[in-house]
Amino acid sequence: MKRTKLLASLMMCVMCLSFLVVGVWATVVSVNFNLNAGLKYYPEGIYVELSGQVYRGSSADNLTALTYDPRFTLEPITNYDNSTGEPSGNFPMKSWEIGSIPFIPTEKVVKIEVTVVNHSEIAILGTPSILVDENQDISTITNLSVTENKLDVAYIQAGDTAVYELILEVTDRAEINNTLSVSFDFSVPEVNYSYFTINFSNQITGLTQAYIDDSPEVLVIPAYSQTGEALTISTSTGSTTLSSLVSSIVVIQEGYTSLPSNAFFNCTSLEKVYIPEGVTTLPTDIFRGCTNLETAYLPASLTGINTFAFGYTSLKQVYFADPNGWRGYSSSTGTTYYTAEEISDPENAATIVLKHAAYSMSKS
Repeated sequence: MKRTKLLASLMMCVMCLSFLVVGVWATVVSVNFNLNAGLKYYPEGIYVELSGQVYRGSSADNLTALTYDPRFTLEPITNYDNSTGEPSGNFPMKSWEIGSIPFIPTEKVVKIEVTVVNHSEIAILGTPSILVDENQDISTITNLSVTENKLDVAYIQAGDTAVYELILEVTDRAEINNTLSVSFDFSVPEVNYSYFTINFSNQITGLTQAYIDDSPEVLVIPAYSQTGEALTISTSTGSTTLSSLVSSIVVIQEGYTSLPSNAFFNCTSLEKVYIPEGVTTLPTDIFRGCTNLETAYLPASLTGINTFAFGYTSLKQVYFADPNGWRGYSSSTGTTYYTAEEISDPENAATIVLKHAAYSMSKS
């Protein structure tokens, strides 16, 4: 698949915080947020909708939307025309100029939230990057705490919505006078075959040094070789070909009907995984010991989750494409049957999967 990129620059400029000698804070910090600077055009086939909101509060958990001025809200904008009911065309997006945001002593936290809707027919990758004064790392501003949720926009499936949050917190009274810019690189997920060692039996036997050097946030595992042969993932009991995994998100290409036990055993970097349509069973220990694994997307073809498939993980959300007919077994309660409503809630589904992690789940 030809790689396409969507670059939307989100500029937050001239953040100035000044105060009087007696310790009275200035009431205004100037933040200019420029979306899609340079009137960039995007490749046909990638259709996104962006909207945004600025929040302020005393902490990241206590924020209120700034609605007293319309400049703090970005109404939905797109890079395409939808007047016919189907996205088409390729247009530059207008800029979002926020202007000055007032910081006050009791409300030193500002959040800039950008919602991304993927209206494409394909999944897209989103990679945000933050720079200060065009070429410096954000860590150079020592009196400003910056947090973001990059993984939430790193992989957006077709039709899905993701929210990127950039939280800025002033940590002392030193003056801040820098240009803070956030840019997104949106692209189509592709297999990088240089990341994999593949033997003559078309088995993926490991990850290469090139992969370790690049350390991509998202790893796409191929189902087919470059010449079109079906691939398998080679593992043996107690070991895994993916033991050197450093990516936070793994996307397995569609084409597999089964995956091996121990495939991701003890891959502690893994936080989010996408199992492809066609896979019918998650085998024993496939994700066992992935202590940071929080989110799993499971296909409609899945009918079984075997012993310790998610053992010793930190599941918080499990998305079942087909929530109907699931039951779980444990030695203490026997078989428990779950409704589609119970399984449809990702947080509740994660609790159920972990409850049966030492045993199994199956679908009638």
